[in-house]
Amino acid sequence: MTKTVAIINPVVDTGAVPMESITRYRSDAFKMRVSFIDEGLASIENEADAAACTPGVLRAATALVGEGADAIVINCMCDPAVAALRARFDIPVLGTAEASMHYAAAIGLRFGLIDVLDDAREEVEAQIAGLGLQKSFAAYSAIGIPVLELHADPERTLAALVEAARRAIAGGANGLLLGCTGMADLAEALGERLAAEGISCPVLEPLGVTIALARTAIGARG
Repeated sequence: MTKTVAIINPVVDTGAVPMESITRYRSDAFKMRVSFIDEGLASIENEADAAACTPGVLRAATALVGEGADAIVINCMCDPAVAALRARFDIPVLGTAEASMHYAAAIGLRFGLIDVLDDAREEVEAQIAGLGLQKSFAAYSAIGIPVLELHADPERTLAALVEAARRAIAGGANGLLLGCTGMADLAEALGERLAAEGISCPVLEPLGVTIALARTAIGARG
C-alpha cells in the first residue's frame, strides 16, 4: 500500500502559500496530502503567532490521521504544535525547523539562517539552543520583508535574500538555511545568484529536506 505524507500549512489559506513550492516534491512512491488550518492567522512570524494557530493545527492533524496519514510535516519554521502532535499520535511528526537544522548539522554545515524579520532573532537563537545546535549555527540574517509580502515583488525579495546570504557567509556560514518556508520557491534562484557571483555555498530548503526525512521515517517503520 502506498504511504501518505501529510503536509500541514499552519495558516489559513489566503493564497499566499505558493502551492508549487510544495507539490514539486510529489513522488510516485508516496502519496501527498496538503492541508491548511480552518481557523487562525494568515502568516506566522513568531512564537505568539504559532501559538494562535496551534488549535487549528491539532484539528487538521486529527483529520489527516483519521484519513490514514503515515507521517505529518508541519510547514513552518516555528514548528507549531509538533510536540503536542507527537504526544497525541503514534506516527512520525516533523517540524521543518527541527528537521532541517539537524540535517544541516549532520552533514557538517555551520549554517546561516536567513529569516524574514530581524525581531525574531532571539526566538530563533533560543530555538537553536533548545535543539542543542549552537555549535552548528554561524549567523542569523534577516531580509526585512514580512511573510505576506514575500511574493509581492519576487525580484526585490531575491535581492534581499542575496544580501542577507552575503552577511551570513561573512559571519562564518558555509551553508544557508531559509528561515521561512514561504521563501521555498526562491531557494534555487538564490543559489544561482550566489554561484553567478562566484560564491559556492549550499542553500537548504527546509520543506524539501523535511519531506525527504518524513519518507525515510515511514520506511524505517516498515
